[in-house]
Amino acid sequence: MVSKRAIAVTWMVCLAGSQYLAAAEEFNSAAVGSYQDPGFNADRNYASDGQVDSVDPFSGALKIQVRDLVIPGNGGMDIEILRNYQSVTNSVGPYSNGYAARTPFGTGWDLHFGRIWVSQKYNYLNQADTNHGCQISEISSSLNPILELPDGSRQVLANGDGNDYAFITKSRWIGRCLPTSQNKGDGGLLVFSPDGRKYIFNLKGTVSPDQQLRSYFVTRIEDADGNALDFSYNITSSNQLAPHHLLKRISASDGRTVSFSYSDESGTRATLSRISANGRYIDFDYVDANWGQGAKPHYLSAVKYPDGTRWTYSYNNSNSIVGTVPGRFSMTAMTSPARLKTSYDYDVLQLGVDVAEKLNVIKRRTLSGVTGVQPGNLVWEYTYTKGYSPGNDQTVERGPLQCITYEHVGTNTIANGASGVDQGLWKVGNLVRKSVAARGCGAALRTETYTWDRQDISGQKEMRRYNLLVENSTRAPILKQRVITQDGSTYITGYTYDRYGQPLTVSEQGQGSRTTSYTYTRPGGLWMLGKVANKTVSGIPGSISNSYTNSGRLSHTSRYGVATRYTYTPKGDLASETDANGRVAQHSDYYRGIAKRTVQPDGGIIGRAVNATGTLASLIDPLGRVTSYAYDAMNRVTMIQLPKSSVTRYDIGYNFTSIGVTETATRVGYTRVRQYNSLGHLISQKEQGGPSPIVSNATYQADGQKVFLSLPGYAVASSNGERFEYDGLGRRKLTRHADGTSISVSYGSNSETSVDERGNQTRRTYASYGDPVERGLIRIEQPASVTTIITRDHLGRVTALEQGGLKRTYTYDSRGFLASEFNPETQTTTYGYDAVGNRTSQKVGAADADYFAYDAMNRLTARNLAGGQTFAFSYDLGGRLLRQTSYQGTVWDFTYNAHDQIIQETLTLSTPRRSFSIGYGYNSLDQLHTITYPSGLQVFYNPDIYGRPTQAGSFASTVAYYPNGALKSLTFASGRTLTVGQDPQRLHPTDRRVGGLTQLPVPMAQRYLHDGAGNLTQQVDEVDGRYNQVMSYDGLDRLTGSSGIWGNAIFAYNNRNDLTAQNIGGRQLNYGYDSQGRLASIGGTLNFALTYNNRGNTTQGRSRYTYNSANQMMQFCIDPKWDCPSPTESYIYDPRGYRSVTTFATGIQELALYGQDGRLLREDFPADGGFVEHIYLAGERVASRMQCEFVDSNGNGVSNCQERRYPVAGRSGTVF
Repeated sequence: MVSKRAIAVTWMVCLAGSQYLAAAEEFNSAAVGSYQDPGFNADRNYASDGQVDSVDPFSGALKIQVRDLVIPGNGGMDIEILRNYQSVTNSVGPYSNGYAARTPFGTGWDLHFGRIWVSQKYNYLNQADTNHGCQISEISSSLNPILELPDGSRQVLANGDGNDYAFITKSRWIGRCLPTSQNKGDGGLLVFSPDGRKYIFNLKGTVSPDQQLRSYFVTRIEDADGNALDFSYNITSSNQLAPHHLLKRISASDGRTVSFSYSDESGTRATLSRISANGRYIDFDYVDANWGQGAKPHYLSAVKYPDGTRWTYSYNNSNSIVGTVPGRFSMTAMTSPARLKTSYDYDVLQLGVDVAEKLNVIKRRTLSGVTGVQPGNLVWEYTYTKGYSPGNDQTVERGPLQCITYEHVGTNTIANGASGVDQGLWKVGNLVRKSVAARGCGAALRTETYTWDRQDISGQKEMRRYNLLVENSTRAPILKQRVITQDGSTYITGYTYDRYGQPLTVSEQGQGSRTTSYTYTRPGGLWMLGKVANKTVSGIPGSISNSYTNSGRLSHTSRYGVATRYTYTPKGDLASETDANGRVAQHSDYYRGIAKRTVQPDGGIIGRAVNATGTLASLIDPLGRVTSYAYDAMNRVTMIQLPKSSVTRYDIGYNFTSIGVTETATRVGYTRVRQYNSLGHLISQKEQGGPSPIVSNATYQADGQKVFLSLPGYAVASSNGERFEYDGLGRRKLTRHADGTSISVSYGSNSETSVDERGNQTRRTYASYGDPVERGLIRIEQPASVTTIITRDHLGRVTALEQGGLKRTYTYDSRGFLASEFNPETQTTTYGYDAVGNRTSQKVGAADADYFAYDAMNRLTARNLAGGQTFAFSYDLGGRLLRQTSYQGTVWDFTYNAHDQIIQETLTLSTPRRSFSIGYGYNSLDQLHTITYPSGLQVFYNPDIYGRPTQAGSFASTVAYYPNGALKSLTFASGRTLTVGQDPQRLHPTDRRVGGLTQLPVPMAQRYLHDGAGNLTQQVDEVDGRYNQVMSYDGLDRLTGSSGIWGNAIFAYNNRNDLTAQNIGGRQLNYGYDSQGRLASIGGTLNFALTYNNRGNTTQGRSRYTYNSANQMMQFCIDPKWDCPSPTESYIYDPRGYRSVTTFATGIQELALYGQDGRLLREDFPADGGFVEHIYLAGERVASRMQCEFVDSNGNGVSNCQERRYPVAGRSGTVF
C-alpha cells in the first residue's frame, strides 16, 4: 500500500518538474508568500508603541490601521470605517501589493468591509443548498477562495467538513454555501466570523482592472439578532467590466447611513474623495504617482477630518522599476492630526527562498520633534537575519529604551524540496522566541519561548507561494507552551485545546502552580466560538458558569454561586439585569446602542437623550436634574451644562499646534489649560483666573512613563521636582528628589529591594503563576527584623498574614465571600451575606452577632447590633443620604443642592433635647463659600479661583498659599500674622512664625528640619531655646529617641511594631503583651494590667471602660473597680460616630458638634448656657468664639462658662 506521504511527495515533485505548471494557474492570485502576509497574524507580536503604525518583525512590513469613523449601533452592530496600509513591494509599478494596476484608495491603502478572492479556474462560487456543493475539487487549497478582512489580512478558505461548513480558515472563520434562494446571479458564499456574525458575499466585482471580476464583495453583515449593515456598490448591468467597482453606501437596519463619493467614479482613475455621515465629511486628497504607463496611479496625500485636522502622507515616488531602490513606492513619512511626524527608512532583503520574496523592509522608524519626551527624536532600528535549518529567522529591534530580539520559524528553518512534506509549513511565521534587553542590547532581562502544536482543520493539502513545502493537511498552529525567564526565575504556561482551537486547560507554574479549565457552548447551534460555559480554577471550590440566549447573548452567569440574569430586546440590547437578590434594573428605548430609559431597582428613572453620532446629549437623573453635553465635529466634549444653574457649565476647546493638542476648559472665570504632546502625553498644565497662574509640567520617556514631574509653581513651573529612572523592562529603579535624596529599587527573582532616602532596605517578594507581571505580594522583610508573610490562594485572595509570631487567617465560602477571619486579639469572626454579597451578619468571637440590612440599590439601611442597638440610614432616589439615626436618640438630617453638596445638616439630640443646624454655601464653581453655625454666625471664606479660602470671616484675612495649596500666611483678627515657610525642593514646612505686632514680643517662631524620608528631626524654638527638640528614627521611621526640655527620651519596639519600652526624662515605662498580641501590662513608673472584652476593647487598666456593640466607649470610671454605679464620664455619639454628649458624674453635660468634614465646630455647656464655636481655615483652627450667659456662681465677676473653660484665681484670669 502506498502511503499518503509518498503520494504527496510524488505529486509535489511532478508539479515542480512540469512545464504545464508554468502555464497553468498554480495559486489563487490573491495568495501571498510566507513573508507577504498582509494584515495581522495572531501568532506574532508586532513592534509598536501604541500608535496606528506597527512593524511586522517577521516580514519587516509596515502596517497601518486608522479608524476614521465609528457610529455606534443597537446590539453592538457599529459602523466602523477602517483604513489599512501595507508597505509596498511591487515589481510592476507603483501599485498596491499583488496588483498590476491602480486601486481607488491610493497605493498601499485599502478600505473595505470584506472580500472573497477567487481563482481564475474557480471564479464562480456555486450556490448550493448543502455544504458540499460549493467546495473546491482540488487536492490542494492553493486555488481555493481567499477571505480578505478589513484590516488587510487574508485567509485561505480550505475545504471544510461539508456538513456544518463548506470552508474553514486557520482563524476559524467558516464559509457555507450560498443558498440557491439568495443567489442573485453571481453565486457566492456565506461567511461566519468566530463571534457569530454572518457576512453575505453574493456580488462579484472588480477592485483593480488587472483582477477583473475576481472578488466577491460583502453585501450584508448581520448578527444573530438580525441587526444588519447593507452595502451598496456601483455595479449595474451596464458596467460589469468597469475598471473599478466601488462601495457607495452603508445602510444599517436601525437607520444609520454612511455615503462614499469618488472622483472619476466611472472612469479609469477613480479615487475615494469623501465619506459622509451625520452631516459631517471626511475628505481625501491624492497626488499623482510619477508614472507614465497605463491609468496613472495615485498616492493618498491627506485625509481631512471635519474639525480641520488631518493625516498627511508622503511616499518614495519613484518613476522607474530599474535597479534596487529601498522603499520604492512605499510610504516615507506620516503626520497625525496631533502633529506626530513618523518617518520610515527601508532596506531590500530576500527573506524567502525565492527571489520573488525580495522585499522592502523597514530599517528605521523615527518619531521626530516630540515635545516633552527624552530624547525628542525617537528611533527604532531593525536588522534582519535569515535563519537556516535548524536556525530561525531573527529580527533585532533597537529602540530608545529596549533592544528586542524576535525569532520566527522561517521558510529555510525547515527542509524544502521533496523532503519538505509535512515538515512544518504550518509553523512558518510563528514566533518562537522573544528576548528583551536594555537599549544597549546586553544580556536579556526577559525571555519568552513559545512551543507550537498543530490542528488539522481540512483534508486539503497546503502549499504556499515561492517554496516547495507541502502539508498533507491544512493545519492551524496552536500555542502549546510559553516559557518566560526573568530575573533568574522560570514561568511555564501550558495549553490544551478542543477541536475548535479553544483553550480547555491553561496550566501555569511559577512560584505557584494552578490550572484553569474551560468548557464551551455554541449558543443555538450557531457558529460562535469563545462562549465559555464553565470555568474552574484548581484549588478553588465552585466555578463560574454561563448560559446564553440563542443569539449568543449572556443570559445567566453564576460566579461561584452568585447568579445574575439578563434579558435582551429583540435587537440584542440589554433589557434587564436581575441580581441574585431578585432586584431588577430595566433598560429600554435604545438609540445608537444607548438606552434612553433606565429604571433602577429602587424605582428611580434615568433618562438619556442621544445624538445621531452615538454621543450622549443629556442625562436626567432620578431626581429630575438635567446634565447636558455638546461636542465638536470629532465628538470631543466641548460643553458640560451642570444642573444647578446656567452659569455652572464647563466649556472645553481644543487647539492643534505643532506641539500637539491644547485643551482649554473654562468655568466662571476659572481656566485650566492642558498641553498634550503629539504622543498624547500631558506635558503641562496651567490653572489660571487668579492673580497668578499655577503651572506644572512633566517629561516622559518613549514608553509614556514620566521621567520628570515638576513641583507646581506660580506663572512658571518649578525647576524642582521628582525625577524617575527605569530599567529595560520599564520598572522604576530610581526616584530622585530635588534635594538629591533618592529611593532606589533593584529587582531579583520575583522580588524587589528598595533602599529609602536614609539607606534602609526593604525586600518584597512576590508569587506568580505563568507571568511575573501578574503577581501577588507574599513576603515583606523590613529593617529591625520585621518580617510579614502573606499566604494567598489561587485567586490571589489573602488566606493568612504572619508577623512577629502572630498569625491571622481568612477563609472564604463557596461564593468567594470572606466567611471568617481569625485575629489573635478577638479570635474568630464569622460573616454572613445575602445572595449578592452584602454583609448581613457579623459575629466577633463570643460576642453576640450583629446584623445588617440593605435597600434595593445595595445601600446599607440598618445596622442592628447586639442589645437592640440600631443605626439606620435612608436615601433619596439620587442615592444621597438623607437621614442617619442612632439608637441613642441622635439623628443627622441632610439637605443638598443640585450638585449633591450638603447645604444643611442638622443634628438632633434627645438627651438633652437639642437641635443644631449647620449651613453651607457654595459659589458657582462649587467651592465652599460660607459656613453658617447654629448660632447664626456666618463665616465667609471668599475662595479664590482655585477654591482656596482667602479669609475666614473676620477671624482671618489676607490669606496666601504656596502653589501646591499649602498655607503660606494669614492675618488673625488680632492683627498678628502667621507665616509658614516651605522647602522649595521637598515642600516640607521649614518654619512657623507668629508676629505682626511690633509693640509685643513674638509669641512663636519655630524652625523645622527633616531627613530625606520626611521625618521631622529637629524643631528649633527661636523664642526660647529651652524648648528645642531633636528626634531620631530607626529603619522603619519609628521614633526611637528625642531630646527636649524634659531631657532625653528613648523608645523601643518589637518585631510586630508594638512599643515595648519608653523612657522620657528618666520615667521608664515597659509594655508587656500576651500571647494574643494584646497589651497586657504596663510596668515601671506606672504598674497595672489590662483586660479586654470579647470584641477586643480595653475594659480595665488604670480605669474602667465600657462599650456599646459599635465599639464606642460608653462610660469611663476613673476608679478601675468592676462595679461603677456612678461613671466619671458617660457618652452619647452622633450617628457618624463622633462623641456628641459627655455627662460627668456631677450630672453636668458638655455637647460637641462635628461637621461633615469631621472637624469640631461647636461645644455647648447646657448648665450655664455657654458655647464655643471653632473656626477653621486651610486645615488650621484660626479662632474660637465663646458666647456665655452671665451666670456667676462664685461671685468673682467671671461667668461660670468662661471660668470653667479658662480657670481663674479670684477675679484674675484669661477671659474673652
